[in-house]
Amino acid sequence: MLDAGAAARLSRGRQARMPNTPRVFLSYAREDRALVDALARDLRHLKCEPIFDEQLTGGQAWWDRLLDGIEQSDALLPVLSTSYVDSNPCRVEAAYAHALGKPILPIAVETVSTGLLANYLAEVQWVNYDPEAREALVDLVLGIQNLPACPPLPSPLPDRPAVPISYMTNLKQQIESTEDLTRAEQLVLLDQLKEKLGGPDDAIARSLLRGLQGRSDVTVRVANEITELIGAPPAPEAAPQSLPSTQWVPRDAPTVTPVTPPPSWPPPPSPVPMPRSEPWTTGVFIGLILASLFAAGIFGIVFGAVNRKDEGKRQQATALMWIGIAVLILVIVVGVAGGFEPRSK
Repeated sequence: MLDAGAAARLSRGRQARMPNTPRVFLSYAREDRALVDALARDLRHLKCEPIFDEQLTGGQAWWDRLLDGIEQSDALLPVLSTSYVDSNPCRVEAAYAHALGKPILPIAVETVSTGLLANYLAEVQWVNYDPEAREALVDLVLGIQNLPACPPLPSPLPDRPAVPISYMTNLKQQIESTEDLTRAEQLVLLDQLKEKLGGPDDAIARSLLRGLQGRSDVTVRVANEITELIGAPPAPEAAPQSLPSTQWVPRDAPTVTPVTPPPSWPPPPSPVPMPRSEPWTTGVFIGLILASLFAAGIFGIVFGAVNRKDEGKRQQATALMWIGIAVLILVIVVGVAGGFEPRSK
């Protein structure tokens, strides 16, 4: 018994089609998208209906649409290139078309070794394609005309393959893993993503680099290299400030004047200011200096007067006494002339 989905796909595959208008499924790698667009235009000019993935998004719905296109097609046209050989989704598409019995016409856009391909691709006739060479269209027309008729879809239909894990998906899983990445693993991821910048996967590579840059275990070297490649991470957005709540008032509502309560009597006593300690001023320091000089002068006079009677110390005692007298006179003059200015409060 067929399930509803398989029966619907089987009926679609057996629907009558326009004569001489084959529906061909183009299987290609995203790096060859420009060539595939040119090939699709030439196929339409040749009265063919190309079916191919024009979105390259991903996910289950995307994969189901691709498998629908293979089932509804009259032939599979794999666009062979080095990128095609490395593409896991392309290999799965070709294997499913082969399981359905679809005729296969490989379109070579680059030199590819047959040893890298499955037998059902390597052992059939290839067609070389170059959008700039018009003679390639002749080979393309002959190749499509020589394709065998597409048989009916098998019953029951083979199991549909699961969504393939692409190369970029593997990198994404590593970066989003909760396990710590070693320094060597981070450097390998960085090198692999750097190679994708500027190519068809540029946007995906930048997004994955930003994810690697935001990991808590990222090393300083890797973070700095990512900053040089795509810039510093964006600053976190500031939390929106809450607006004050407002109460709706009807337009025709009467205006209410707030009533101010009367002041209490007697008024509360004013606080008594506490005395504050006055900082030392310049006058205090000058006073201390003058007091020290005054004491030194008195000491010089007393010491000189006492030791003048000693013949050996008379000369030094006289000099010290006169120095003391001079210091006293200086202190008196400074005190009288300058004085101490009273401080304003």
